[in-house]
Amino acid sequence: MKLLKWTILWLATWGISQWFWGGNPLQPTLVPGTILIIFLAALVLAFLLFPDERKVWLSRLSSWEIPVILFGIVIFSFLDTGLFTNNILTSAHVLFQQLMIAVLVFMVPAEKFKRTLVRVLLLFGVSHLLLAVFMSWPWALFFTILASATAILFTFLMQRVKYGITLSFLIHLSFYLIFFNLI
Repeated sequence: MKLLKWTILWLATWGISQWFWGGNPLQPTLVPGTILIIFLAALVLAFLLFPDERKVWLSRLSSWEIPVILFGIVIFSFLDTGLFTNNILTSAHVLFQQLMIAVLVFMVPAEKFKRTLVRVLLLFGVSHLLLAVFMSWPWALFFTILASATAILFTFLMQRVKYGITLSFLIHLSFYLIFFNLI
């Protein structure tokens, strides 16, 4: 049942947000506020739908990590050359993805890394192929390959590394900083 809830929330959030985005990852959206609201609502829904995973996620964050994550968002917003509203949108988008990955990682307590990784790869990594509905196949493949590779890293960090949740978020946000400013 949890996997079904996860899949519905993931697909609905991505489908609606990508529809509003317009499909070109290099173009800023014309409605960042609308998409930001979608991601914030999805974050709230994720917290409500997955209380056990939320508790584990929050318990693994030390008191100083939340300010570090917020500082990362501020730094990203100033270093990225895009509009401030688009940068806040990207930060919310990354936070939603990270929470959804954490839900998959913490879904089965004391599970072996390999089983957790398979779940994250299949649901997070491979689901990026669905981006082909909204953008060209080369972009969808690009994001799917990156999502699959980072699924391994993020799963490892969240499951096995102290401060791994924060490191995972900062790495993910850094990808967008590099992506938006170099491509």
